Amino acid sequence: MRKNLTIDRDDGTKIQAEYFVPEPGTANVKAPLVIMAHSFPKNLSGKGELFDELGEMISGMGVRAMTFEYSHSVNVSAEDQKFDFNTAAKDFESILNWAAEKKHRRVAFITEGLGAPIVFMNMPDNAMFTILCWPAFDLQQVKNELFKAPKYQDDLDRNGFLNVAGNIISKELLDQLEHTDLTPYLDFAYSPTMALHGVKDTVFPIQHLDIAREKLMVPRFSITSFDDGEAGLKNPKHKSLCLHHIREFIDKHQYRDLSDEAKAEIKKSRLKLENTLRAKSE
Repeated sequence: MRKNLTIDRDDGTKIQAEYFVPEPGTANVKAPLVIMAHSFPKNLSGKGELFDELGEMISGMGVRAMTFEYSHSVNVSAEDQKFDFNTAAKDFESILNWAAEKKHRRVAFITEGLGAPIVFMNMPDNAMFTILCWPAFDLQQVKNELFKAPKYQDDLDRNGFLNVAGNIISKELLDQLEHTDLTPYLDFAYSPTMALHGVKDTVFPIQHLDIAREKLMVPRFSITSFDDGEAGLKNPKHKSLCLHHIREFIDKHQYRDLSDEAKAEIKKSRLKLENTLRAKSE
C-alpha cells in the first residue's frame, strides 16, 4: 500500500515523499524503515521504475519503505534556491525526524548514484544496513565528466549554474563536488553494505567502487557487478537480479540489532568524525 506524504522542514520547505506500508497484520514491527535515496539529477542516473518496484517489493516483505524528492531539485528556475549538499542535508534531517516521530527506531538505506555520498554524509547512528545501486563516490568525475563543468565554465561564470539535460546544476553543488572529501564519512560508516553496479555503466563508471573498496570502513562489504550491465541496470534480466539480491540482503539484515559494544564503537566513531569535520572547517 502506497501513501503520498508531505513532510515539512523547519524552514517551511515542503518535501514530497511516498510511503510504502505493508498490508495490515503483515508488518515486521522490528524491521527498520528502508529509506530510498535517489540520485541527482534522476534522469541522468537511470532512476526509473526501480524504486517504485522496490517499494512494493519491500512492503510486500512486511517492511516499511519510503522515497522522497529532494527540495529545490524539481521545476527549479534560475531565480530559485537550487539543490546542493546543504539542502540535501536539511532534507535528510527532516526525513529522519519524521521517522522518529512515527516510532521507527531503526532505519536502513537503498541509494543510487549520487544518493550514496549524500547518505554517507548524513548517516544516522541507527542505520542497520545500506544497499548501493551504481553508487557515485568519485565526485570530481561527476563534476568534470557527467556535468562537464570545465567545458561550460563560461556559462557557469555568467549564470551561476549549468543547465544539464534540463536540470539546473548550481555553482554551489559543483564547488562541493570539487572540494568535498568523503574519506571521514566513509571511515565512520559501520553498517553492512552491498553494492550493485554495471561494468559498462558510462554515467557512473564502475571505477567509482575503487574509492569504496579503499575507504569504506564497514564490517561487511559485498559487491555484485554485471559484466554487460549498463547505466541503471535497466535490462529486465539485470533488474530482476537486482531485486533478488536486494530481497536476500534485506531478509538477512532486517532483524539485526546493535549490541551495546557496537553502539559504543559508533559513538566513538561519531565523535571522531565530528572532530575531523570541525578541524577541516577551522
